[in-house]
Amino acid sequence: MLAVEVLSPNDRIGKITQRINEFLRSGICLVWLVDPEDRNVTVYRADRPSRVVEEDGELTGEEFLPDLRIRVAEFFFTPGAEQMPLAKPPRQRRKKQ
Repeated sequence: MLAVEVLSPNDRIGKITQRINEFLRSGICLVWLVDPEDRNVTVYRADRPSRVVEEDGELTGEEFLPDLRIRVAEFFFTPGAEQMPLAKPPRQRRKKQ
């Protein structure tokens, strides 16, 4: 089974950690913690250390949901909205005359 949590600005890390641990103890095999601010997803499993998948990465359901594949960027895509660049271009300076 898979659980997905989305961080909100008001979430406290202690509460989130507690919730993730409860999921894992209750038999949920895979937990994804989506961080809209940092635009990444942290993957939690009971049998491995957590790992962060960045916006340009891909998540899978691993052996639990083998056909599940999703790009992390898709969590942050808003239909009809312009795509935001991943990085801002450097600001050009005017030459002094």
